[in-house]
Amino acid sequence: MKKLLLLSMLFVNYVLIAQSIVVDGLTLPHQIAKHKNYLYVNNVWGFETTDTHIARVNIETGEKESMFNTGRALALAVKDNYLYIAGDKTNLLYRVDLNAETLILETIFDFDDAEPNRILSVNNDLYVSADNEDGKGYIFKFSLDDISNPIVRENDFPVGALTELNGYLYFGEYITKEIKRIGISAMHVGFDISSSETYINTFINITGLTSFENKLYFSSTSNSNIFMINTLSDNLESVVYKNTDANISSLSVINQKLYFSQQRTGKVSTFNLVETLSINNNIKNKLVTIYPNPSTNYIKVSGLTESVDYKLYNALGKEKLSGTISNNDTINVQDFAKGFYILRFSSGETKRIIKN
Repeated sequence: MKKLLLLSMLFVNYVLIAQSIVVDGLTLPHQIAKHKNYLYVNNVWGFETTDTHIARVNIETGEKESMFNTGRALALAVKDNYLYIAGDKTNLLYRVDLNAETLILETIFDFDDAEPNRILSVNNDLYVSADNEDGKGYIFKFSLDDISNPIVRENDFPVGALTELNGYLYFGEYITKEIKRIGISAMHVGFDISSSETYINTFINITGLTSFENKLYFSSTSNSNIFMINTLSDNLESVVYKNTDANISSLSVINQKLYFSQQRTGKVSTFNLVETLSINNNIKNKLVTIYPNPSTNYIKVSGLTESVDYKLYNALGKEKLSGTISNNDTINVQDFAKGFYILRFSSGETKRIIKN
């Protein structure tokens, strides 16, 4: 079983891409979906009320209108010509035919005591993450051919954001702050998702999770960055967006663009993922190694082609040491407390160190 530990999100490469604001003036926007020339957004008016208006936004003009008051709903998705909405207080799954002359909110499933959090459309199936008051998590798998009879898998912890990539279903756990994954095919054979593989420990509450071209993108309302990880190399490559006021609650990839909702500012913004990947591919991945690691007294740095500046941080992000280093030089860590440290070079390389 593979587990990647990200001790500090502050020390990866920053490949910041300019955002375009699609719409503002929303209140606590959540999940985003697109149909034709419109975006549909859960527009939660406040956590103390059951009111949620599904906002419809014209992508070209930014004009918005309220469509339905569903009771508080954090999840929605579009599949073909239908909008699916899950209410986390009503515990109901709704469907709207977007091609109909009159748009009607149709109730199609009752989750009983499970409160749905996110909806993901994969092929002819819908996946819905949920949790209940006892702290259990669930993933419901609905076949659109028989929406009334879902496959249900239970998890030890609440399940939030969902995405699919290369035959795997990735999901975020609120309590453990981990991103886990299971094979899509495992949902058909009674697989217990509590035993699924831990892919990465993010140390933040995952509220946004999506994928594009072998990359995972994830975010949190408690951390105003969007992070990108390459699933082919299992490397956290960059922060593609940073805004201390954003509180990013949801991510969606639509037509090679990443859309994200920002709770605090009430905006939905977007940037081009093709541009992001192009810029990120220009970052040189130098073969820098450090040893011994774990270390008691010192670490030796090799693989540098020229002298570079460095900074050493503890796991809380506090700078402990800085300087300039050349190939095969050493850094003295003898007087540091035991624990995890992050060594960041001005060339862009970031290394994790264990001090014994």
